[in-house]
Amino acid sequence: MKSLALDFGRQYSSALADQLAILKAKGVVLQELSFVLTSSRETVRVLNALLAWLVQGVRRLELDTSTQIDENFTLSTKLLLDTLRIGSLVPELPSFLLPFSSAAPRLTCLELQPWGGGLTPTLKASLCELAPQITDLTIGLPPFFEGRDPTVSSLESLLRACTSVTVLRIVNPRPSDLKQILSFLPNCVALVAIFRFEMVIFYDLTPTHLAEVLDLPCMAQLRRWRMPQMARWWGAMSGGGGRGVASSLSSERDRASRRRTLLH
Repeated sequence: MKSLALDFGRQYSSALADQLAILKAKGVVLQELSFVLTSSRETVRVLNALLAWLVQGVRRLELDTSTQIDENFTLSTKLLLDTLRIGSLVPELPSFLLPFSSAAPRLTCLELQPWGGGLTPTLKASLCELAPQITDLTIGLPPFFEGRDPTVSSLESLLRACTSVTVLRIVNPRPSDLKQILSFLPNCVALVAIFRFEMVIFYDLTPTHLAEVLDLPCMAQLRRWRMPQMARWWGAMSGGGGRGVASSLSSERDRASRRRTLLH
């Protein structure tokens, strides 16, 4: 088994605990783990004995809800985690991820979905500590009809701390969002990918917008610029498509590594 999604909206019951215990007894090692909450905004609690097994071999962790961990919980080994996805309902990170430099030294890919007004102060502080080790950053903005100015502005301190990012993906930005996000980055990026819905026709990049973006300091060493269509992912972004946009972006990332042209 490579991946497991725990839906706490269906209640973290003894039956679920028993099922996880069976997987543990069988020696199953997970590579991808998702904590999902579909029916409420409550904090979920994971038993220490199961948590250590759940995260021991995980390379990709997706957090869509607040997760409560016992204060005395510790991991005996460093995490193999390289990718972290954070949904809009996460107010803070679980303690086993902190400090990143010692708990998750391989973590270099961050996927954010800061809907609903942006990041909480606690979450932002933690991510600013992580930021220098991130090389691959994805930002999923809310649909244009939900409003976005506070969301983008709330990312400024985080983006300015991202001193190692070379790959940037932005989901559904307006030209103003794109320019603002790129202006916050302190160093040059090699790949920028813009994912859009076909329905967002009012915010297309004009030649003027594109010229302004390409003139930004962080774009001086740009090697690839990608704008694939994204209409087929609408269901995933709106909460009705399983694992969401992160898995789709991961597959796009794999394809991007095989592309050699800047514009196509």
